[in-house]
Amino acid sequence: MPGQDICIYSEDGKIVSVACYEDCWYKEKNLIGLAFQDVVQLLAPTNLPNEPDVIEIDEEEVVYEIESADAQIWVRDGIVVTVIC
Repeated sequence: MPGQDICIYSEDGKIVSVACYEDCWYKEKNLIGLAFQDVVQLLAPTNLPNEPDVIEIDEEEVVYEIESADAQIWVRDGIVVTVIC
């Protein structure tokens, strides 16, 4: 998307995910730049375990999947750098 640091992915003419790298607003908070645990508390319903799945680890980033929110959260040094929904 020109002028925005987001990517929209589609398959068969339908949006399947949106990747946000600078701004991802939820409940009046930008998830990008927040501590990972703060994002987990915002996204995960209180009646479900707040234990996201680790789906990838490399030397710099850890990727978590929060199934209840259909989101992947990319974290560097404990801070959210990318959100894919």
